[in-house]
Amino acid sequence: MIRHCFNDPIACSHILNKIGQVLRREIKVMCSDNVNSILKSLNTDELKLFTWDKVLSELKLHAPVLTNILLSCTMTKAVHKNQTGTVGFIASILFKYKYNRMNLVQKIISLILYAGHCAKQVNYKSSIGDKICNTLVL
Repeated sequence: MIRHCFNDPIACSHILNKIGQVLRREIKVMCSDNVNSILKSLNTDELKLFTWDKVLSELKLHAPVLTNILLSCTMTKAVHKNQTGTVGFIASILFKYKYNRMNLVQKIISLILYAGHCAKQVNYKSSIGDKICNTLVL
């Protein structure tokens, strides 16, 4: 039945449109001021207590369709213990794109990079890239 619906271009278009509406609404709800998400926390104490399980529980509560889609997309035959982190990371990118204050994960990454004495800017230089650039310039 589902395959038949997705094979019909008109039905498929309506289904995808409705799924898009539901996902946009869930993302809007997660980013709203009504939801006190850990992803928009400014409190350093909450930063110390951050876990991907907390993010996943928030997702399941406020964005169940998005959560189910992400869990389905990241499911593999072999059990991966980092599926929760992967789903949380993908969701945090989506939320940060919609609402700039949903940036806790980016702050954590910055702290990890800073603690590892990483440079603030990445300088990438490769011989292949140089050859391509030189070819294009000539």
